[in-house]
Amino acid sequence: MDLPTTGGRRTANKRNPIVGGNSVPLPGLARLWGEGDLVGLAWALAFTSLLHFALLSTFVWSGWIVRPWPLLAWVSLVVVWLAAWLTGWTHYADSKGKNHPSDSACDLFRRAQREYLRGNWFQAETALKHLLTRNRVDIPARLLLATLYRRIGRNGEAEKHLVDLEQLPAGRRWQLEVDRERRLLALAGTTQSATDSDVPSHPEPAHKQGLTDNEAA
Repeated sequence: MDLPTTGGRRTANKRNPIVGGNSVPLPGLARLWGEGDLVGLAWALAFTSLLHFALLSTFVWSGWIVRPWPLLAWVSLVVVWLAAWLTGWTHYADSKGKNHPSDSACDLFRRAQREYLRGNWFQAETALKHLLTRNRVDIPARLLLATLYRRIGRNGEAEKHLVDLEQLPAGRRWQLEVDRERRLLALAGTTQSATDSDVPSHPEPAHKQGLTDNEAA
C-alpha cells in the first residue's frame, strides 16, 4: 500500500541549545540562530562587547586604564552571562509550552499514517481532516488525504486537494509529489472507466434471459 513520498519531514520541536545542551557557547546565540530573535542578538552583542573590553583592559590597555574598570568589566560579563542564561531558560520553557500543539500534530499525523496503512479509511480521513482544520497549510496532511481519496475512488476530492496544495505558498517544493499523485489519479480514473465499460448499462433479468432462450429453442 503506497504512501505519498514527502519532500520534508515532520519533526518535533528542536532542542534549544541554551538549555538543551550541556554548554552555552554564547548567550543569545541559540535564540538568534534558531529563531532569528532580536533579543538574542542584543544579548550576544552585549556579551561579546563586554568580553572584548574585559580582555583589552586586562591584557592590552592595562597601562592607561584605571584599575577598577577591568574588574567591573569581568563582573559585568558574568552578570550578563547569567542573565542571558536565565532569560533563555524562561524563553525555552514558554516556547515549549506554546509548541505543544505541534507535537500533538505530529502524533496525529503518525496515527493517520498507521490507520491508512491498515486500510482504516474513515479513521485516517478523520485524523487528516482534523489536522487541516487546525492548519490548512499542512501540506503532508493534505497530500496524504488526496492519496486516501484516490485509493477509495473519490477522485474528484483527491484532485481538489491537489489543486489546493499547488496554490499554497510552499506548494512549489512539493510539485514532484503532486505530479506523481496526479499520474496515479489519472491511472485510477482510466482503470475505473475501463471497468465501467465492461458492465452492461441495462442488464436483462435472469428470468427474461431464460424465457428468450426457450422461445428461441
